[in-house]
Amino acid sequence: MQIKSLFKNKRTAKFVSLFIAVIAWFLVAIFISPETDAVIRDIPINASLEEAARALGLSIVEGGDQTVSITVRGKRHIVGSLSAGHFDAVVSTAGVTSEGTHFLDCIITAKKPDPNNYVIENDRQPNIRLVFARLITRQFEPIISDMITPEEGYMKLQLVSPGTINIEGTQTDLDMIHKVVVSSPIEQTGVTGNIQLDGEIELYDENETKLDNSRYIFENQRITITVAIFLEKTVPFYIEFINIPEGVDTDELNIKLTQSEIKIGVSSGAAPNINRILLGRIDFRKLEPGVPFTFEVLLPTGCINIEGIEEVTALFEGEGYDTKTVDVTNFSVLNRPDNLNVSVTTKVLRVRVTGRAELLEQLTARDFVAEIDLKDQTISPGSTSVRANILLTAQGFVWAVGEYEVTISAANG
Repeated sequence: MQIKSLFKNKRTAKFVSLFIAVIAWFLVAIFISPETDAVIRDIPINASLEEAARALGLSIVEGGDQTVSITVRGKRHIVGSLSAGHFDAVVSTAGVTSEGTHFLDCIITAKKPDPNNYVIENDRQPNIRLVFARLITRQFEPIISDMITPEEGYMKLQLVSPGTINIEGTQTDLDMIHKVVVSSPIEQTGVTGNIQLDGEIELYDENETKLDNSRYIFENQRITITVAIFLEKTVPFYIEFINIPEGVDTDELNIKLTQSEIKIGVSSGAAPNINRILLGRIDFRKLEPGVPFTFEVLLPTGCINIEGIEEVTALFEGEGYDTKTVDVTNFSVLNRPDNLNVSVTTKVLRVRVTGRAELLEQLTARDFVAEIDLKDQTISPGSTSVRANILLTAQGFVWAVGEYEVTISAANG
């Protein structure tokens, strides 16, 4: 009566039925049909290059990622626990001595053979297709994809590291590469600061069709894209003067520049107040009408030359100015040594002077003096040449052009 009552409960009846079925299957598997067949799939092949193929510089370019399937027969509870990881599938390349397609045998073995419990029924599989070729390496300069849009008034400079990319492949595959593009999945707009991104390599043929990267080997696995952001500014050029004579106001000189200003990009790391660019310095001793001065454009650190202006010429047109030669006979010696008698041997010093024409016309040689300053100079008895500065005895918009020396004589006093 109790057993009958158990089967009246549907849930209990289902549980008992399942239990009886499991016991029945176990009895069949152990005693009635203890052996079975099983298919083991997705065993990866191992096609290592033999010495002959390596000596020829061959590599496997297709088929090396294949898998095979086998059938094993053995005890049911053993076979049921087997997987692809329990087996090796080795393809011998000993007979490969040339490029091209080869069909080779694959031998499948158990990593831990157990012949008492199971056997591999198809342990040799022919016609595994492998393609062999010689690999070469070529160097490509990448193009950087346009991913970053700077804020208005800013510009960007994109750099990729490394600057060249070495790609290995067959000659046929490398010949298909028309351009190498480095891109990033990250896109940003309104950028005002520098950005660094991880780059991904994309290959394209001449028809802009994307090529399969798996056919190539990339020497540079890590590609970095640096996007430098620059504030655009247009700033003026200016020049400075040295050896300015007394009485000369440089602001009154009409110096013409071939380029008066330049458009530059200023990085966030540059000096904050870059409002003008120094071209260089003009020595008044070399300044005269019509003589040009050419300066290389050198920007401060952190700035880039957007317009590509490499040099600027400054010209003193000298309208209203003139140049003439005077014979200076007035000499003045300063800071004479206490133990020496010093005299100027030179009697006449021919000097080229430039200045405003109306003033220059009124001046004579008597208005100039050649000043010899012996301070910080080592003077010994005898004759020697020393530098002379040409001065105007009265202030005016006139100066000497060139450098001058006079001969002095020193004797023990």
